[in-house]
Amino acid sequence: MSLDPDYKEKPLKTEIKSVEYDFPTEIFDLPSQGYSYSEENSLSNGKLRLKYPSTKEEDILTSQNLIKKGIYVDEFLKSIIVDSIDYDSLIIGDKNSLMIAGRILLYGSEYILTDIECSDCGHTANKVNIDLNELTNKELDVKKLNRLNEYEYTLPHSKVKLKFKLLSVKDERAITKEVEKHKRLDKSGKDLTGTIRLKHAIIEINGDDNRNNINNFFEKGKFLSKDSREFKKHFYELSPNIEMKSEYECTQCGAVHQIVVPITTEFFWPSTWI
Repeated sequence: MSLDPDYKEKPLKTEIKSVEYDFPTEIFDLPSQGYSYSEENSLSNGKLRLKYPSTKEEDILTSQNLIKKGIYVDEFLKSIIVDSIDYDSLIIGDKNSLMIAGRILLYGSEYILTDIECSDCGHTANKVNIDLNELTNKELDVKKLNRLNEYEYTLPHSKVKLKFKLLSVKDERAITKEVEKHKRLDKSGKDLTGTIRLKHAIIEINGDDNRNNINNFFEKGKFLSKDSREFKKHFYELSPNIEMKSEYECTQCGAVHQIVVPITTEFFWPSTWI
């Protein structure tokens, strides 16, 4: 999870560094290396110091009130981040990396998945032991990032010029509220999460930053599906993040599969806890 200048698939380090604190801490490198933040933002140095969680943080993770509000992970991360930062400005990829780091500091790197179905033979009793230390940051050309967090992209088919940003924790919270509002008002069951995320990522269309006009671009069917697909691909390639992928071998037929590591309810509260 470190992104030094010579970084190449380097796993997370877990050496305790206490320095001037009276509790154990670790310094972690953000996937963005800090290049997605303005120089005035303390996150621009690309590093964050985290403390080892205590029973205080366990209480946060099991708070039914925080779980119901959907903010227990954010409150947990805020509690273990030692440095003074603008948490809301964290881009999602950096937050994801910190979430994995926090889980390792909390209970260690072992993450056990059960009842995984093999797509080859259908066997469903596979047990997968994932070492979170082996998850690596996505390969990324950080030279393509900028401190304004503003990027331009011309849609290949319609030739519409977009300006967009990488989404932050603040954006994520706004997206969640909009998705929930849509579900309350529209009983058709449509899931517009993907479209709403796109709306929040785009900040200009052909030089126009009026939010109503940006929304109309989607609602009036001007964003072609084939353009949307290419934009999402470009957005993903640009975005710093951690690769949530692992492999397992089916115990029944021996087939090897790649799996996207799911964040289940047991990720922060293993059933094996005693």
